Amino acid sequence: MSCPRPNAASSTGRAAALASRAAAEPVGPVPLPEAAALARSDRRELAAALAGLGADHREVIVLRYLLDLSEAEVEQLTAELGAILDAVSKVSELDLADVPPTSHPLDLVNEWAEDEPRPSLPREDALANAPDPFEGAFRVPAVGG
Repeated sequence: MSCPRPNAASSTGRAAALASRAAAEPVGPVPLPEAAALARSDRRELAAALAGLGADHREVIVLRYLLDLSEAEVEQLTAELGAILDAVSKVSELDLADVPPTSHPLDLVNEWAEDEPRPSLPREDALANAPDPFEGAFRVPAVGG
């Protein structure tokens, strides 16, 4: 038996698949009007709880929360930070009293050429590799329309 509209069956199938997919996707919670006030209250309580901890503990907790770090990632970052601090401490052991502060390891020198007029590139040479020159200019596709 043929369908009166040839695409009706496939359209119905697509609509059914879309509906079942949409039904399977969870819908997030609807924010309550007082959610902003509750969030401010939670932040104050969190800040008060963090104030009672030492600086090291606060930093670890905040970083793990903000960066969503696992325990293994915290340990890896701790080791890497330790290596960086060791390298910096070696530099601080040096006697640098006679070394002037610098922003670059080498002197910066700008070599400017004199701005003198000179003949420009001939039009034929400039258009020699153009894929589609038109009336002595570059032809480019229309933009935006």
